[in-house]
Amino acid sequence: MTARLSKALSLKCGLHPEVAERVSEAAELHDCGKIAVPGSIISKPGKLTPQEMEVMKIHTTEGAGILAKMPGETAKTAAKIALWHHERYDGKGYWGRFSDELPLFISIVSISDIYCALIHARAYKSAWTETDALDYIEAESGTRFNPMLVKTFLSLMQTGGFD
Repeated sequence: MTARLSKALSLKCGLHPEVAERVSEAAELHDCGKIAVPGSIISKPGKLTPQEMEVMKIHTTEGAGILAKMPGETAKTAAKIALWHHERYDGKGYWGRFSDELPLFISIVSISDIYCALIHARAYKSAWTETDALDYIEAESGTRFNPMLVKTFLSLMQTGGFD
Protein backbone atom coordinates (compact mmCIF):
# COMPACT_ATOMS: atom_id res chain seq x y z
CA MET A 1 0.00 0.00 0.00
CA THR A 2 2.88 2.39 0.73
CA ALA A 3 4.11 2.03 -2.85
CA ARG A 4 0.68 2.67 -4.43
CA LEU A 5 0.02 5.62 -2.16
CA SER A 6 3.50 7.03 -2.85
CA LYS A 7 2.91 6.82 -6.58
CA ALA A 8 -0.48 8.53 -6.38
CA LEU A 9 0.86 11.26 -4.11
CA SER A 10 3.87 11.76 -6.40
CA LEU A 11 1.56 12.31 -9.34
CA LYS A 12 -0.69 14.65 -7.33
CA CYS A 13 2.42 16.66 -6.38
CA GLY A 14 3.26 17.03 -10.06
CA LEU A 15 6.14 14.60 -10.43
CA HIS A 16 6.57 13.15 -13.90
CA PRO A 17 4.82 9.76 -14.31
CA GLU A 18 8.15 7.98 -14.85
CA VAL A 19 9.50 9.47 -11.63
CA ALA A 20 6.30 8.55 -9.78
CA GLU A 21 6.67 4.95 -10.97
CA ARG A 22 10.31 4.87 -9.84
CA VAL A 23 9.31 6.26 -6.43
CA SER A 24 6.64 3.57 -6.16
CA GLU A 25 9.12 0.81 -6.96
CA ALA A 26 11.71 2.29 -4.61
CA ALA A 27 9.18 2.61 -1.79
CA GLU A 28 8.83 -1.18 -1.79
CA LEU A 29 12.47 -1.39 -0.69
CA HIS A 30 12.69 1.44 1.84
CA ASP A 31 12.79 -0.81 4.94
CA CYS A 32 15.08 -3.53 3.55
CA GLY A 33 17.68 -2.60 6.15
CA LYS A 34 15.49 -4.07 8.87
CA ILE A 35 17.18 -7.38 8.09
CA ALA A 36 20.08 -6.00 10.18
CA VAL A 37 17.85 -5.35 13.20
CA PRO A 38 17.25 -8.20 15.66
CA GLY A 39 13.78 -9.70 15.48
CA SER A 40 13.37 -9.12 19.22
CA ILE A 41 13.42 -5.38 18.51
CA ILE A 42 11.37 -5.49 15.30
CA SER A 43 8.56 -7.47 16.92
CA LYS A 44 8.77 -6.10 20.46
CA PRO A 45 5.39 -5.30 21.93
CA GLY A 46 5.42 -1.88 23.50
CA LYS A 47 7.79 1.04 23.31
CA LEU A 48 11.47 0.57 22.49
CA THR A 49 14.10 1.60 25.04
CA PRO A 50 16.50 4.36 23.99
CA GLN A 51 19.16 1.71 23.35
CA GLU A 52 16.78 -0.37 21.21
CA MET A 53 15.79 2.76 19.30
CA GLU A 54 19.44 3.38 18.44
CA VAL A 55 19.65 -0.17 17.07
CA MET A 56 16.42 0.36 15.11
CA LYS A 57 17.89 3.47 13.48
CA ILE A 58 20.52 1.35 11.74
CA HIS A 59 17.88 0.00 9.37
CA THR A 60 18.18 3.26 7.46
CA THR A 61 21.94 3.15 6.97
CA GLU A 62 22.00 -0.60 6.37
CA GLY A 63 19.22 -0.35 3.79
CA ALA A 64 20.92 2.55 2.04
CA GLY A 65 24.17 0.59 1.97
CA ILE A 66 22.51 -2.47 0.45
CA LEU A 67 20.64 -0.47 -2.17
CA ALA A 68 23.59 1.78 -3.09
CA LYS A 69 25.44 -1.31 -4.36
CA MET A 70 22.67 -2.13 -6.82
CA PRO A 71 22.61 -0.73 -10.37
CA GLY A 72 19.95 1.53 -11.82
CA GLU A 73 17.97 4.65 -11.04
CA THR A 74 15.37 2.83 -8.96
CA ALA A 75 18.08 1.50 -6.64
CA LYS A 76 19.62 4.98 -6.33
CA THR A 77 16.21 6.43 -5.47
CA ALA A 78 15.53 3.58 -3.03
CA ALA A 79 18.88 4.13 -1.29
CA LYS A 80 18.03 7.78 -0.68
CA ILE A 81 14.58 6.88 0.60
CA ALA A 82 15.97 4.14 2.86
CA LEU A 83 18.48 6.51 4.43
CA TRP A 84 16.26 9.55 4.92
CA HIS A 85 12.64 8.34 5.29
CA HIS A 86 12.60 9.03 9.04
CA GLU A 87 13.59 12.68 8.69
CA ARG A 88 11.05 15.32 9.66
CA TYR A 89 9.99 18.74 8.47
CA ASP A 90 11.21 20.23 11.78
CA GLY A 91 14.60 18.48 11.65
CA LYS A 92 13.91 16.19 14.62
CA GLY A 93 14.10 12.90 12.73
CA TYR A 94 16.63 10.08 13.07
CA TRP A 95 19.58 12.01 11.68
CA GLY A 96 18.53 15.61 12.31
CA ARG A 97 17.96 16.64 8.70
CA PHE A 98 15.09 18.92 7.78
CA SER A 99 12.95 17.06 5.26
CA ASP A 100 12.85 20.16 3.05
CA GLU A 101 16.61 19.73 2.55
CA LEU A 102 15.90 16.41 0.84
CA PRO A 103 14.17 15.46 -2.42
CA LEU A 104 10.37 15.68 -2.20
CA PHE A 105 9.98 11.98 -3.05
CA ILE A 106 11.50 11.06 0.33
CA SER A 107 8.81 13.01 2.20
CA ILE A 108 6.19 11.47 -0.07
CA VAL A 109 7.26 7.95 0.90
CA SER A 110 7.57 8.97 4.54
CA ILE A 111 4.02 10.28 4.86
CA SER A 112 2.67 7.29 2.91
CA ASP A 113 4.63 4.85 5.08
CA ILE A 114 3.50 6.44 8.32
CA TYR A 115 -0.13 6.44 7.24
CA CYS A 116 0.09 2.74 6.33
CA ALA A 117 1.88 1.91 9.59
CA LEU A 118 -0.83 3.67 11.58
CA ILE A 119 -3.78 1.90 9.95
CA HIS A 120 -2.23 -1.57 10.28
CA ALA A 121 -1.68 -3.45 13.52
CA ARG A 122 1.90 -3.93 14.66
CA ALA A 123 3.40 -5.92 17.52
CA TYR A 124 3.58 -2.70 19.52
CA LYS A 125 0.17 -1.17 18.66
CA SER A 126 -3.33 -1.80 17.41
CA ALA A 127 -4.47 -0.54 14.03
CA TRP A 128 -5.80 2.99 14.00
CA THR A 129 -8.92 3.98 12.13
CA GLU A 130 -8.35 5.80 8.86
CA THR A 131 -9.94 8.90 10.40
CA ASP A 132 -7.58 8.83 13.38
CA ALA A 133 -4.57 8.33 11.10
CA LEU A 134 -5.59 11.26 8.90
CA ASP A 135 -6.22 13.42 11.98
CA TYR A 136 -2.72 12.55 13.23
CA ILE A 137 -1.14 13.48 9.91
CA GLU A 138 -3.04 16.76 9.88
CA ALA A 139 -1.99 17.48 13.48
CA GLU A 140 1.65 16.84 12.56
CA SER A 141 1.57 19.39 9.71
CA GLY A 142 4.43 21.81 10.19
CA THR A 143 6.30 19.60 12.64
CA ARG A 144 6.69 16.08 11.30
CA PHE A 145 5.36 16.81 7.81
CA ASN A 146 5.60 19.57 5.25
CA PRO A 147 2.28 21.49 5.38
CA MET A 148 1.97 21.58 1.58
CA LEU A 149 2.44 17.82 1.43
CA VAL A 150 -0.11 17.25 4.20
CA LYS A 151 -2.67 19.34 2.33
CA THR A 152 -2.02 17.38 -0.87
CA PHE A 153 -2.10 14.04 0.97
CA LEU A 154 -5.41 14.84 2.69
CA SER A 155 -6.91 15.96 -0.61
CA LEU A 156 -5.80 12.71 -2.22
CA MET A 157 -7.28 10.65 0.60
CA GLN A 158 -10.58 12.54 0.45
CA THR A 159 -10.97 11.74 -3.22
CA GLY A 160 -9.84 8.13 -2.78
CA GLY A 161 -7.48 8.66 -5.70
CA PHE A 162 -4.70 6.24 -4.85
CA ASP A 163 -5.89 2.96 -6.32
